Amino acid sequence: MELKEIFPPSEPCSCQVCVNYCRRPGWWSVDEAANAIEAGYAKRMMLEISPGMNFGVLAPAFRGNEVNYAMQLYADQDCTFLADGRCELFGKGL
Repeated sequence: MELKEIFPPSEPCSCQVCVNYCRRPGWWSVDEAANAIEAGYAKRMMLEISPGMNFGVLAPAFRGNEVNYAMQLYADQDCTFLADGRCELFGKGL
């Protein structure tokens, strides 16, 4: 059973709680990242490196931190896909 079957996407929401979750980009699975790249979103990603520097994960970028390593300097700039209180990726399977 796939994760999206266990936890189906919620309805679109712009309440303060949901928007606060979207300010900090989540991590994609390998398949999700590949699909996002194929959909043309590679230039809006960043690479997050684990604290132990033993693995990295592609993720939606902090605004201003696109196509780079994730930097704390941009961590308060929200996710690049958060626009007008909504996620631009909602409903796109990404």
